[in-house]
Amino acid sequence: MRKITLHEFIYRNHTRQSADSYMYLINHFIDTNKNAKDFKYQDIKEYMLRLQDRYQNSATRNTRLAAIKRYFDYLLFTDYRQDHPCRKFKIKVKKNRDVQFQNLLSGEQLSSLMNRENRYVNLESRNKVIIGLMIYQGLTSGELINLKVEDIDLTKATVYCKGSKSLSSRTLRLEGEQITLLRDYIDIHRKNLLKSNTQSLIVGTRGMAISVDGIHSIFDQFKMLFGGKVICPSIVRQSVIANWLNEENREPQQVQLMAGHKWISTTMKYVRKSSIEQVAIINQFHPLG
Repeated sequence: MRKITLHEFIYRNHTRQSADSYMYLINHFIDTNKNAKDFKYQDIKEYMLRLQDRYQNSATRNTRLAAIKRYFDYLLFTDYRQDHPCRKFKIKVKKNRDVQFQNLLSGEQLSSLMNRENRYVNLESRNKVIIGLMIYQGLTSGELINLKVEDIDLTKATVYCKGSKSLSSRTLRLEGEQITLLRDYIDIHRKNLLKSNTQSLIVGTRGMAISVDGIHSIFDQFKMLFGGKVICPSIVRQSVIANWLNEENREPQQVQLMAGHKWISTTMKYVRKSSIEQVAIINQFHPLG
């Protein structure tokens, strides 16, 4: 007897509009996750954490989770699997936006991410550029994919980040080791990867401008580091900002500018101090009166 296809299963059980949405999201899930059909609960958890970094709206993440659940419903229905890894998985809407310091990485741990090797020299060069811009300048994955070659000034040793709805524009200093890495990447390895006319600084494996998903996939190699801590772009950025304040003891106003925060109160969430001390410091730099 012919087995029902995934397409048939989805369209039989949902309206056309819902089925169209589910199929798009399921195909994206399959295409961007190797061995997706064999995912376990922990794999689903890590995937949803990566989505949280990209999509802060919980409704968007819930829609994607619903599609993934339908995919595993199908695998159960066709006897490919005997278990459902995420049937009871729920996305909790966190009202508490406090920084979870126990999940963050130290400066030493962040620096060690630069030491990961890749058998493809062009990708190794690109990945070190990406990680360097994250751990030294605190760039987000969204800022990375929007960087143009012209935003890098090797003569002045700076990188320019355009502003957005949530972050301010800023020009940041590059570290000494980044100069050589960026020069080699731009002059040699980026050209070897390039298969389009894009002016984007970061090029994906297909030779075009890299996507946010492409940035996140680079961090899959770090899954087993640091006692199983989740390592993704948002955790790296949060760690960088926290370390600027708590390890390097930089002034909050300086960190606010470096991080692109529009409000000093956002920066102060990364200070390891009591709530009373935070309020006092916020009033010092941004009085309400």
